Amino acid sequence: MRVFRAHLRESDVIARYGGDEFTVMLPRTPLDEAEAIAESIRLEVANLTVLEQGQAYWIAIKAPGPVTWTIATDVDP
Repeated sequence: MRVFRAHLRESDVIARYGGDEFTVMLPRTPLDEAEAIAESIRLEVANLTVLEQGQAYWIAIKAPGPVTWTIATDVDP
């Protein structure tokens, strides 16, 4: 969560969406800006190293298919 929060604003929402999946809502954010935020999170996660009992592990980001975007236009402010 620390990685996500470092790239998000207070108005953004992050939630666990399954066992190891997350979803992020970026209200009032243009698509190009949202894509830049997603890429910055992806890059930071790709550079993380997790140490467990002296063994180093890296986290891979894998998507089962193309990334899809849903733009909500009927949300109250």
